Amino acid sequence: MGKHAKRSHRAVRGKAEPKAAPVEDRPPPPVIHPLPPPGPGTPLTPADLEQAAATLNVDIPAMKAVATVESRGSGFVGGRPKILFELHYFRKFTDGKYDRSHPHLSAPYSSKKVRKASYHKDQWVVLQEAYDLDADAAIRSCSWGMFQVMGDFHDMGGWSDSESFMRDMFVSETQHLRLFIGYCRETHLVGYLGKHDWRGFASHYNGPDYRVNQYDTKLARAFVQFGGTPPPGRGGGAKKKGRRR
Repeated sequence: MGKHAKRSHRAVRGKAEPKAAPVEDRPPPPVIHPLPPPGPGTPLTPADLEQAAATLNVDIPAMKAVATVESRGSGFVGGRPKILFELHYFRKFTDGKYDRSHPHLSAPYSSKKVRKASYHKDQWVVLQEAYDLDADAAIRSCSWGMFQVMGDFHDMGGWSDSESFMRDMFVSETQHLRLFIGYCRETHLVGYLGKHDWRGFASHYNGPDYRVNQYDTKLARAFVQFGGTPPPGRGGGAKKKGRRR
């Protein structure tokens, strides 16, 4: 999921984070505004990747490494894009007004237990409930597709509104790639990607907590797996030991 412009990709924390309200298990409410049905989910072609790599002036193993770490190399499941809903983003975009009434959808980043519980739910059920509360905020609070870029950055891919962006995410992995290219350009990540500086890339793309999930190490390994050669003496950003998977 990726980045650190003024808007951060993942781990965005407010200055003062109140304690999250208690979360009770309950069935999802009736759907008010249905999300789009499954779409064609057209996969990327080798030509798409080659063109994107040339556009960014990076190599294909680097592109494949990011896709593999973020989505296992596939942007769709059953005709719907892979998504992950981030409660702290939804809280930020709605000014915390659902913290009490919907604590399972809106909570501070520091509410680790609530966030983890949310990640294990059906993400489309989670998104649907949030979408019925505030459609724009809900779309922007998800990471989308093959490269898991947050919907908040849809404008960087050339979309003027979040709804048209969401509908394009159902069409093809080429649209996912479009978002990734725009995001990398706008947030100046192309240099890190081109130099295979995985620590630098992960710290911006995945946020300051990237070490917790070893994003830099995973990217370095995937890069080599796809035929890339790590920079001499740097090991692609991986430490010898001291990290947990």
